[in-house]
Formats: sequence, structure tokens, C-alpha cells
Amino acid sequence: MPRRLYRRFSALSLIILLQVKILNADEPLSPNTLTTQEVAEGWQLLFDGKSMSEWRGIHRETIPDCWQIVNGELVLSFSVIQECGDLITKQKFADFDLYWEWKMLEKGCNSGLKYYVQEELSSGNSGIGLEYQLLDDGGHELILLGRMSPNDYHSLAALYEIYPTSNKTVRPLGEWNSSRIYSHERRIEHWLNGEKVMQCVRGSRDFHKRVANSKFSVFPSFGEAESGYILLQQHGGVIAFRSIKIHPLGK
Repeated sequence: MPRRLYRRFSALSLIILLQVKILNADEPLSPNTLTTQEVAEGWQLLFDGKSMSEWRGIHRETIPDCWQIVNGELVLSFSVIQECGDLITKQKFADFDLYWEWKMLEKGCNSGLKYYVQEELSSGNSGIGLEYQLLDDGGHELILLGRMSPNDYHSLAALYEIYPTSNKTVRPLGEWNSSRIYSHERRIEHWLNGEKVMQCVRGSRDFHKRVANSKFSVFPSFGEAESGYILLQQHGGVIAFRSIKIHPLGK
């Protein structure tokens, strides 16, 4: 093969290899998708941007009207708050690695993602479980009034009412943030935008002490169920979710 032709062939081969590498990259090509590696590892989408087939309203089989899909996003709107309620997964989960993206669309927004939810502990439109707090720390009334701290156990990414956060970096209102909950063999981690901001052990002496001093002390063995539902909370303000995915973990 002539040297010039060989060089052209080699350059073309390199371009093809780079294109294949890009197509097989470990990052999803768009929101609400899984990579080939994630599929192989056992990740599953809880929201694909098209339907809410993995969800239902708590204490009902239908989806409350205030939860809508808009441009591939799961959006909680409060235009019909009187008919609203929390969303829970149809499936229960034990140990898991959970990832999702969210953005707040209203100043002072207050929401949350709960896990190990026990539906029978509540009635009406809300559920009881451990909660990854989703809060507009920069615009919430109680923080602005000095009645809450941006790093206490009621603020963004905290284990609500039980454990505070540290080392938080949050993007401005209207921009996407990423969150993760890792729960394995009773160890829990909360992550925000790629940084671990809280960790604890369910059932430990410290965990029991904190629960006893919280409003959840009325629930025996609160937060210690072997499995439970994942829940998206309606509480106050407009918030959007996407790319909700979970990796069930074995013992």
C-alpha cells in the first residue's frame, strides 16, 4: 500500500475509533437514559421522560393531577394543590444506589425525596419515611428570618429532622442539580452535585438518639425497615425532576 494511502487509511481508522468511543462513552447521551454499562450493572429508570408508569399517588392507584410531564421533566405544579399528593414508586426497594436530577422553579421551594417509606404509617396525601430534604436554602422564609440554618437538619440535602449537612455546593434557582442516596447494609450517604454531604448508620446508638429527639419518635423503629417505597413529596413550591434511576444492591 502506498505510504500516502496508508496514512489516509490510518487517519480514517482513528476517526472511526474515536466515534465508536464517543458513542460508547460512559455518560448518557441525553437525560432520562441509561448507559450500556449502567444497564449491565442493573440500573433501572424510575422516570424515562415519557411516562409515570413506575409511580402512583400515595394511598391511591392514580397520579394526582398536579404531577405532569413537561418537555421530558416530571414537574410538580401547585395550580391544583387541593387535589395533589405525594408520588410513590409501585415497587419497594431494600439496599440501593439512587440518583436523580432536580431544579427548583420557585423561590422558597420546599420538597423532598423520601425512602424506606411505609405507606401504612400515614393517611391522606403524605407518607412517612427517611427524607432527603429538597429546599431553596437561599430563599426559604424560615432561613431568611434566621429560624433555620442553611446547614441544619431541615436544610437542603439533610436527612430531615435527624442529620445536618456539610460542604454543600448548590446551583442557582432554575438550574439543574444532581442528588444521590447510597444505602447499603444500614449505612446511608447523601450526595449533592458529586459531593458527599451527610452519612450515618441506621439503627446505630446515635441514630436512635436523634430519632428520639425528633418528631418521628412516635413511630417505633422509624427509618429501620428492611425495604420501602421511594417517594416524591409535594409540600410547597414548583420543582422539576428528571433522570431518576436506581440500582438495587444485594446483601
